[in-house]
Amino acid sequence: MVSARMSTESFERPDSFDLALYWEQSTKKFKASLPQYPSRVRFSDKVLSRISQQRYMKILHTESVDSHWLDADVEFHTLDSACEILLGYGPLVEVLAPAELREKVLSQAKAILLMYS
Repeated sequence: MVSARMSTESFERPDSFDLALYWEQSTKKFKASLPQYPSRVRFSDKVLSRISQQRYMKILHTESVDSHWLDADVEFHTLDSACEILLGYGPLVEVLAPAELREKVLSQAKAILLMYS
C-alpha cells in the first residue's frame, strides 16, 4: 500500500452480523471450492517432516511400507502443482498413482536429464 485516504462513504453493519462466524464460514467455503487432485505417493521417512509442512499438498492417510518408506494418499490442487512439488524431492519420492502424474514426473525428469547431458 502506497497511500490511503478517508472516504465520505459509510455503512450500517446489521446488529446480527458476526464477523468471526462470517470469516470462518467464508474460509471453509473457499477451501472447499479449491481444485483437488488426489494422488498416491511413496516417500522416504527422511522427508516426512518437509512433506508434512507442504502448503499445497495435503496428506490424507499414510501407511508404512517398511522401516524407511511410507505410502500416502495425498491431495494437491492440480496436476501441474503436484508435479512441481514432487520433483523437488528427487529420488526420495515416487508417484504411485495416478498414471498421468507418474508420466508427467517421468517426462520432466527426462527433460532435466537431457538438459544436463
